[in-house]
Amino acid sequence: MVKATEFPPPSTALGDWYATLIFARPAHLVLCLSEKTRFCVLLPAREPKHLVRRFQQAAEAMLHESGVPQSVLALETAQMQSLLLGSTRGAAQARSLLGTLNERSQMVKWELQAREWRVDEAGLRELSHYLNRIPCGPLGLELPPEAALRLLQQKTPAHDSVPQSFRPFIVRPPSLLQ
Repeated sequence: MVKATEFPPPSTALGDWYATLIFARPAHLVLCLSEKTRFCVLLPAREPKHLVRRFQQAAEAMLHESGVPQSVLALETAQMQSLLLGSTRGAAQARSLLGTLNERSQMVKWELQAREWRVDEAGLRELSHYLNRIPCGPLGLELPPEAALRLLQQKTPAHDSVPQSFRPFIVRPPSLLQ
């Protein structure tokens, strides 16, 4: 295992991804979080030898569902193929990210208790999209899909077409709609 201080800088626009196990009912889950955008991807914590491949596929699918064109995702997913695994211990710069991981982990547990979320692939993607529609303090209250699209646009050559008017659907409690 590589120490966090020994990692080379990430080659992806979304930065490093961090993951944590969530011990919840009815299933244990893995929450993956992009360092630069706080974009969440939830996966079932099963078949550890296939976890990396399942994460890569789920991240690509969720980013595409969030409005990122496939042509823009091609470069990012190609760069996500090489992977280093390591511990976050000693990574002082990761405190904010670890705080977000803990916060989102608690939200997942609460949501699983309060609502009847399915824990299959489709249900976890839906719950991940729900988490991604919550503004994130470390991003200046920007939504994770907006931050992801912005960073991917910056890294994409100008000839690729990326929608400038991308606005993800925001869930607001009924009390705020009055």
